[in-house]
Amino acid sequence: MSRILVGIDCAIDEARTGLAFGLLSEDGQICVERATLGTAGESAVVTVAHWIGEAAPFVVALNAPLGWPRALSEALASHRAGESIGLPIHQVLRRRTEQVVADAHGRLPPEVAADRVARTALSALQMLEELRGVCPRPIPMAWVQGESSGAIEVHSCSTLRAHGLNPGAYRGQSAKARSVRREIATHLAERLQLQLSSELLVDNAHLLDAVVSVLAAADFALGACKGPADLDLAEREGWIWVRSDGQQGLF
Repeated sequence: MSRILVGIDCAIDEARTGLAFGLLSEDGQICVERATLGTAGESAVVTVAHWIGEAAPFVVALNAPLGWPRALSEALASHRAGESIGLPIHQVLRRRTEQVVADAHGRLPPEVAADRVARTALSALQMLEELRGVCPRPIPMAWVQGESSGAIEVHSCSTLRAHGLNPGAYRGQSAKARSVRREIATHLAERLQLQLSSELLVDNAHLLDAVVSVLAAADFALGACKGPADLDLAEREGWIWVRSDGQQGLF
């Protein structure tokens, strides 16, 4: 049975939220059939709910942090204004998964506690809650690669690096950014069956990231990602699912 793949490039503004729909066939072929922005036609959550449907296994990959550092939440529970946190800054603001990705791919993903990242994370969690409210089937967090249906956290730049691409600065509307997006889109077309114009991905970075999130969802569905050794910690903080060359559970 084919597996439904949904990629979401989360944003504070729904008009900048990228959505992509794809299918993973039984023989491992990845076909991306649609990419759109959240405000095109119906709302983003309604669009995704329709894509998920009611029967086939699915993976929804959200390009945003879905959890917070355990040390941060524990420290703030008893903190009072004017007091020191009493821990190193990186220990308070960085999740284990972000360090694992940095060790594997040489770049540290944005920390969830950063201002705009935190706002995007809260927006993503709100969207996921709303999606659960309108979807006819449960959408749990997925933890078992190749088996679980549900939602996962991904990071588009890390996925691109895991597939051998150096994304560089590809957001924005400068000529250089568009050139980098065109190069990325060309490489994606070699890995995916794109049933949409690659110019859409060149024109809009949010759509490009949504399609990359579909690729990350496929990596999870194929069991090709690093898994957390400490599942309890991952369930508390979240986990960035990124393709690996056979490595499992680095920590």
